[in-house]
Amino acid sequence: MRGRRSIIISVVIVLIIGLAGIFLVSPEEESMKGMLIFSQVPADVTGMDYRTGGNWRYPPQARIVAVNPEKPAETLTVLTGEFYSARAPEISYDAKRLLFSGQRKKGEPWQIWEMGLGNLQARQVTSNLENCTDPVYLPDDRIVFSRLETDTSLGVNHTLYTSTLNGTEVKRITFHPHSNFASTVLQDGRILMISRQLYPSPGAVTLIVLRPDGTKAELFYKNREDDWPISRSWETDNGRVVFVESDKNYSSGGNIVSISQGRPLNSRKVLTSEFKENFRSVFPLPSGNFIVSYRQPGVDSYALLEFDPIEKRFGRLIYSDSDFHALEPVMVAERARPKKLPSIVNEQKTTGWLLCLNSDLSDLPTTGNVPSLTKSKKIQVFGLNEVWGEVPIEEDGSFYIEITADTPVRFRTVSENGQVVRGPSSWIWVRPNERRGCVGCHEARGLTAENQVPLAINKPPVSLLAPLSQHFVEGNP
Repeated sequence: MRGRRSIIISVVIVLIIGLAGIFLVSPEEESMKGMLIFSQVPADVTGMDYRTGGNWRYPPQARIVAVNPEKPAETLTVLTGEFYSARAPEISYDAKRLLFSGQRKKGEPWQIWEMGLGNLQARQVTSNLENCTDPVYLPDDRIVFSRLETDTSLGVNHTLYTSTLNGTEVKRITFHPHSNFASTVLQDGRILMISRQLYPSPGAVTLIVLRPDGTKAELFYKNREDDWPISRSWETDNGRVVFVESDKNYSSGGNIVSISQGRPLNSRKVLTSEFKENFRSVFPLPSGNFIVSYRQPGVDSYALLEFDPIEKRFGRLIYSDSDFHALEPVMVAERARPKKLPSIVNEQKTTGWLLCLNSDLSDLPTTGNVPSLTKSKKIQVFGLNEVWGEVPIEEDGSFYIEITADTPVRFRTVSENGQVVRGPSSWIWVRPNERRGCVGCHEARGLTAENQVPLAINKPPVSLLAPLSQHFVEGNP
């Protein structure tokens, strides 16, 4: 009897341990490591304007799928079957979660969603009246994404915001009259984004880098006026940045370009010059090869292939479907979490400061008939519609100003008789309590400051505040 009772007890214990194991291994903790996740866009979608982000940002009836790259035809799984359209997949650093942009029902705003790669259950992160897209994980368990703005003075544009993974504590971090999208986070903690000036007239598309709190925004990469980045950038294991760049014929894709983070403006390499400009996406692998979206000449849809950037040749065909473009590939794999950068932003403040070391240091020619050696005497500061004021320039070319935070400004230098010497500059902004510095005014990028104390720093900053009409309200200028 005792032996029988012992057997029963043992069986019960085994069952309890087994059930406990089942419940302790939560579906959310499982992953799809080694799987390839990408966006499928119907091949008959037309008008993919990479400059404005029209059907590129919000294509109809797109979906996110996963495949085993070793046997893709047998393993394709649709992850967003409950959505009318979805795209822009992003894998978490621990490879357990998927962030994406999705439109649950046709006509609804696109929102940011997160899905556990164990249970494939999606939950909504953002709740906005306007479309949200291109989400990326930040190292501090926040996200950054682009939100559509419809301000009448600028037309349609995209602005960067951050939030918690629950969609709370939403903070705007870009404040210039540009459209910003296709962000990525570099290992040094900075955000790298595609940016296109919209005001006072549409300009070239560049790559701009900034901190997650919106401080220290600056130009990272710019090529010719007709060559524009059209894909999200990725950082390789050897510290370079790769992306797809297109010329005027932007609707047919472009070439893969690589730049060095140390000298991004002077290290451009075209990795696919031997091929017709038919690349659309690129994703670097630990092996050094890339997974690329490429459209063969004469074929209507983009396929996924492996590409060797050293040997300049294609490897295996990973996935192809004549009914869909295969875009935005990402591999489900753990990756290093970027640095978490400290922030000096104090939202109780309303201004920030800018120090220029020498306003006559410039790579821009003088304007009109002004001689090239003309010395600047004043700096003009102006916003979207009005000149804020003029500030005298010190003998060494320096100036030090306090300006309204979170408001776009530009500068131009003026001679003693009031002639504009150089400018206007590109748009910049300062965050509340931010202290920014520059070597010169429109200076050659990559210059380092001379080891000297500028005269302007010995005086209090000159205060130039924006008129009320210039201030941003509810995220719009």
